[in-house]
Amino acid sequence: MRLRKLYANNPEVRPPIYFHDGLNVVIGEIRRRKSREDDTHNLGKTLLCQLLDFCLLRQKESEFFLFKKENEERFAGLIFFLEVESHSGERITIRRGVRDASKISFMRHSDEDSDFVDVADADWSHVNVAFSRARKILDGLLDLRSLQPWDYRDAIGYALRTQRDFSEPFQLAKHAGKHADWKPFLAHTLGLNGRKVAQVYELAEDLDSVRAEIDRLKAEVSGIAESADELRGLISIKSREVLRGEEKLEEYDFQIADAEIDRDLVGRLDQRIAELNEQRYYLRSDLGRIQSALDTRMSFDIKKIEKVFNEARVYFGDQLVKDYSALQKFNQEITVERNKYLRKELTAVEESLAKIEPEISTLNKERASALATLRDKETISKFKRLSKRLVKQKTELEVLRRRHDLLGVLAEKRALEARLSHERELLREEMEDHVKEENPI
Repeated sequence: MRLRKLYANNPEVRPPIYFHDGLNVVIGEIRRRKSREDDTHNLGKTLLCQLLDFCLLRQKESEFFLFKKENEERFAGLIFFLEVESHSGERITIRRGVRDASKISFMRHSDEDSDFVDVADADWSHVNVAFSRARKILDGLLDLRSLQPWDYRDAIGYALRTQRDFSEPFQLAKHAGKHADWKPFLAHTLGLNGRKVAQVYELAEDLDSVRAEIDRLKAEVSGIAESADELRGLISIKSREVLRGEEKLEEYDFQIADAEIDRDLVGRLDQRIAELNEQRYYLRSDLGRIQSALDTRMSFDIKKIEKVFNEARVYFGDQLVKDYSALQKFNQEITVERNKYLRKELTAVEESLAKIEPEISTLNKERASALATLRDKETISKFKRLSKRLVKQKTELEVLRRRHDLLGVLAEKRALEARLSHERELLREEMEDHVKEENPI
């Protein structure tokens, strides 16, 4: 694609600018004598690039000079026309006004030095097209097949650089976010397989997510058992304890068969107390986990990262060290966002505990009152102890079973981590081989 001509509906405000084959130079030169003491900065060189970007369908932004509030009246009536030449030799004139910046028109023609300011809407090839569709139309008209699957806008930033964009040879100022947002396209333009580069970053993101989930699961199952087999053994032992407790409870229950007590009531109370105790156990576990997470500070050790790169035989460039401060800032932002949700979850857990505790206390009093009506105090005392122990054993058994299920999930996540790591390593090796093939030593 070649730029050919830039003009406006008001030539006094924006005289036509012609672009020629070869090198075009924009020079800041002061010709008026009374302005000789001024410097050559702020004469509009950068604004020219921004105006070209606007005509090439840059997204409308309130901070862009054409749309700033103080410039609203000055530029509102301007309509700009940019004539470009596609690689097939066809001329395409793009019409975009400031007031209706979201309505774009195109004229396809072969004439040189054309002027379409006064041409009626009906004579345009595409007239007043919505912004998103206009980008697709222009991408098709330019037919930059070598950029596919990316479009022409991905290359505009490198062609129309601002002063800030020259601090790094490849990373533009607007690429302050994830490397995955721009490095695949850059790799593609350098002759590498951009899709595979994108896959590497996608795998890295998936790996980070899986590893975070693994850390969470490891924290939940820690302190009980190190393996599923060990947990199954504990579950078997605890199940037998529960069974023996139920048998003993039935024996004592038979001894007080003539007691003045509603056994159904005691059973219902026991079941409800067990349910509430189990809920309280998990809520307290969640409370400890959340408080521990709030006290945890995520950090990165740049030396360890460099060691990993060296072991993986991947070049650890100076730029990664420069970007470390940006990574710390990004990490802090993630921590703030995470803590916000953790505090919200903490409040919900504390509210649930505040509701459960009084209910458990009330039910225990009701149960004690019911059992107090039994005539044999010694038997009742044993019955109460056995019942309380059984409730605790059942709660512990359910906890063990849940931990066993979590270990299964943990094993699946670890297998997924290994698969993703293997896929990423294969992609890296494939990319390294491709670079060696394209650049033999």
